[in-house]
Amino acid sequence: MPDTNSVLETIESLATEATQDAADKLRDIEANAVEKDVRKATRRALYRLSERGVRPSVRDTAPVVHAYPARTPGASRTFASICDGAGNQMLLFEIPDPDGGRPTLLQLLINDVEGVKDIGTSRLSKRELDEMIQRVVEAIDTGLAVAEVEIDYARWLVSRARAVGRLQGKTSPPGVLEWMERVGGEDGDYAEPPIYKHVSAEEIQSDTTLSHDPDDLFALIWFQPWFFSVEDVRNWIQRWVEINLAGGQDTESEVAAKHEALIAEATNVLFDGMRENYVRRLESSADILFRRDRVAEGRLALWHALDLKADQPAANVLFARAIVLRTFSAAIMPMGSGDEETSDVVEDGEAVVPQ
Repeated sequence: MPDTNSVLETIESLATEATQDAADKLRDIEANAVEKDVRKATRRALYRLSERGVRPSVRDTAPVVHAYPARTPGASRTFASICDGAGNQMLLFEIPDPDGGRPTLLQLLINDVEGVKDIGTSRLSKRELDEMIQRVVEAIDTGLAVAEVEIDYARWLVSRARAVGRLQGKTSPPGVLEWMERVGGEDGDYAEPPIYKHVSAEEIQSDTTLSHDPDDLFALIWFQPWFFSVEDVRNWIQRWVEINLAGGQDTESEVAAKHEALIAEATNVLFDGMRENYVRRLESSADILFRRDRVAEGRLALWHALDLKADQPAANVLFARAIVLRTFSAAIMPMGSGDEETSDVVEDGEAVVPQ
């Protein structure tokens, strides 16, 4: 692609040439221009030619009228982030300008419990937009994994989030409906998550090389912020502390048995009604990791998703017990332990997606 300076030189040369062919070329440059400077230069050049009686030829076909919703909607590229422990997922849509101007980067934050939480738009030059997306994509080792996804899948995710919001009696933030009309409606069925196009459940379940230890999953930077909120576990934390305070009256094995019963109760209650959400979060995260060639990490996340999906009490699921235990540990950690970051995550009540 020629740089802006060479295009501006071409525009000046065509303006000096002052022929109808030159005017036609200038018209085509303006129609396809992304950079503001290029569009302005072509308009000035065409105006100078018009003063000399030179104008672009009339097209044989009728002009295309760029208007929504008559124009077929769509996005050039779409991206999705890994899920966080609270069910948040970021979606990015690159939307071309119908008049050939700067594209828009549409950003949506969706949640599998609350629906569409936030919307943001940025109108950027193509170069600025590419640079912004590149920065986001390169943040994978800082905790934010983002991958390009099919536009139908991104549309489906938004549609599902809006449906979740309606069930909660919530409306989407202002602007979501209008922008989604430009992006277009869903065309595909993703009742089966796309991760299973990469790998089968049977392959993951039969892989004897995979670690079943959830600590190995939570050691990965993308899953380190996965906790329940303190409010979710406050009752059990209080009872845990009471067991510890009364420890002098019980044997060590009796204290351990009480702790075990408390963990099992908390796990079963906390995952009641939320089990499918956590399966989806793990499957979606595995999908993004596979798309980014982090296959080993994706397989690990998918194994825990399948284990959680199995017909067994939540208290028997390694992942479910582990996330409850790590929330307990973080919530009752003595002040001044030096792990302020973990405490902040738990107090906030949701995992934080790095920006």
